Amino acid sequence: MSNVGIVIVSHSPLVAEGTADMVRQMVGDEVPLAWCG
Repeated sequence: MSNVGIVIVSHSPLVAEGTADMVRQMVGDEVPLAWCG
């Protein structure tokens, strides 16, 4: 099984956080997720 992680970078903290919330709903806790804005 390969390791996959997602990093979300945005000019806006709210956009980054909202996108991270949406991705978390799709992938659950199986994929590491980080965001910054």
